[in-house]
Amino acid sequence: MSEPWYRRLPENGRPFRISRQISAQAADAANFRSLACFPWTISSLAALWDGSMDIDPHRQAWAPMVAKYRDAIAIGAERSAYIFFTTGKRQPIRIDLPKEPPEKLIPADKICVAWVLGHNALDQPLVVISRGSLLYIYNPESTGMAGYLRGHGGFILLDLTSSALLLEMKLPGSMI
Repeated sequence: MSEPWYRRLPENGRPFRISRQISAQAADAANFRSLACFPWTISSLAALWDGSMDIDPHRQAWAPMVAKYRDAIAIGAERSAYIFFTTGKRQPIRIDLPKEPPEKLIPADKICVAWVLGHNALDQPLVVISRGSLLYIYNPESTGMAGYLRGHGGFILLDLTSSALLLEMKLPGSMI
């Protein structure tokens, strides 16, 4: 078996570097199914919402939030999701989902994760977790579920791992 293409590049030109090996610590931990790296940097604010949020009050909240989560990776597993931090010694966050979702899942179902932002709370990134016909919305700042959305047409088939999303709705403390 040949080595991956990126290992043939010079050390300073490699796109990947192992910074930390992560795993679920629980004995009954499920296999990881999907992941989403924290997608924003300090300069991202100038591009989001066509730059309309790139003003002083928002910049002051944005910089500490990016510094806090820049090394975060959201990971979806079979019955839960996690937020791991690749640098430092921060403990991972485990997000348990209901053991029995409201609908019967089929073996092909998988949990997908994505990072999202609401324009009313730029300092509170959210992790969206899809499972069957539900999108669970987790707020790592309040360490709890902010709400959930139910797909009206059945299972949610979007692959949320492809990009970060921008959430344009208000999230009440309970079901949406």
